[in-house]
Amino acid sequence: MITFKQYLEEAAVVKWEAQPLAIKQAIELLNLEYRDGLKAITTGGVLFRGDWKLNKTKISVIDTTNSRRTSKDTTNLYQLMMDISPSLKGFHSRSNSLICSSNSDTARQYAKSNATFIIVPIDGTIITVSSQEDFGQNQFINGNGLFKSLDLSYFDARLCLFLDYLGMRTPKKFTNAAEIDDFLSRVDPDKFTKSWCLTFKSATEEAVKNFYVKNQAKVFSALAANLMTPKSLELKNVQFGKKLPEDVECWFSGKAIAIPFGMFNSMLVQLNKSGFKINRSYKNEL
Repeated sequence: MITFKQYLEEAAVVKWEAQPLAIKQAIELLNLEYRDGLKAITTGGVLFRGDWKLNKTKISVIDTTNSRRTSKDTTNLYQLMMDISPSLKGFHSRSNSLICSSNSDTARQYAKSNATFIIVPIDGTIITVSSQEDFGQNQFINGNGLFKSLDLSYFDARLCLFLDYLGMRTPKKFTNAAEIDDFLSRVDPDKFTKSWCLTFKSATEEAVKNFYVKNQAKVFSALAANLMTPKSLELKNVQFGKKLPEDVECWFSGKAIAIPFGMFNSMLVQLNKSGFKINRSYKNEL
């Protein structure tokens, strides 16, 4: 068994599962449980992922259901907030999802030695789709008076600095929302307000203090609910197989087949021999 991880510099806490398949086995599986993928192959609606840890000479069936990942390039605060936001319950959690791209060139940038894969999720999979090539660069539409427009990566770094100002012991990765709620509930309102406004210089003291006093018992959870919404993050859910925007980050949790670029043409030849006609060329992608 091998692990399948690290697209956007992610760090696996609990690894994804992956099992190798021969081309014949993969085609049989596509015809049984991945027929949406067969349609996507013909229309160009497949997903792409760069990965230098997975064997690029093997087709694999993977399962992220029981995995757990954190973002390597941030403190994981924004991802933790997304996980607990009520309005995002209908969207895939990034914490146990496979992060992909709708664009092969973007995926290739995250691969070493050209280890790039075509990803075909199991039938019925819903894909969470962002509006950006890099979700970390996604801009909040607004901070509801708590700050002006910020991208997620910068917000994550600023929020960690804010907690440090308050005296919280800040781990390399935040994974426990309840601990942050508990810590913030014991902070003096004036100290909270001044530290927040020092960190997020566009904030107004009145808005910040009112927000804290109203939500003091669970202020981190309230921030998550207030800030992490489908509208502010520009997220939507799309049935796999439908055509996606040209170059956006997307993710899903569950089972999928990962096909190395180097084996995809051989797989297409076998599909054509079995009577399945591919009506588009992947020449530019491969």
